[in-house]
Amino acid sequence: MSAVAESWYVPVRPQSVSSRSSGAARNIERLADQSLIKLKTFRADFLECLNDVEDLRRSDAAAIKGDSYGTARRFLLALPSTVIAPEVTMDVDGEFVFDWFNDSGGTVSVCARHDGKLAYAARFGARVMHGHAVMDRAVPQEIVGAITSLRGDD
Repeated sequence: MSAVAESWYVPVRPQSVSSRSSGAARNIERLADQSLIKLKTFRADFLECLNDVEDLRRSDAAAIKGDSYGTARRFLLALPSTVIAPEVTMDVDGEFVFDWFNDSGGTVSVCARHDGKLAYAARFGARVMHGHAVMDRAVPQEIVGAITSLRGDD
């Protein structure tokens, strides 16, 4: 198991909360079950992307600018499970870049910036979009929408 996969491993609970338990305990169990499902469905290709980010961080640690690594990791972990895994590189400015492509020439690039923001650009035929967004707990909808649009552009 890779170091990243090991960091995501959570042992299964040995017993369930009884029906006589408090509502808070049942709620905690429900949240734990949802987390386990998410961990079980965390795809191998995303684990590979996390490993790529970690490998780049280790090999080019001096070149990484600001908190690009933290932004990249938060971004990758927050991507919806319906999104295909990106290619991961580091640009010359020391920031992580995630790229998606389709067979029709559509492309989406997201740069995990040093300041916690995401810069993105997308091309779908003649249509082009670009901008900046803050990476909080969820990936900004405009970025998820652009990545999802690649499937419809084929």
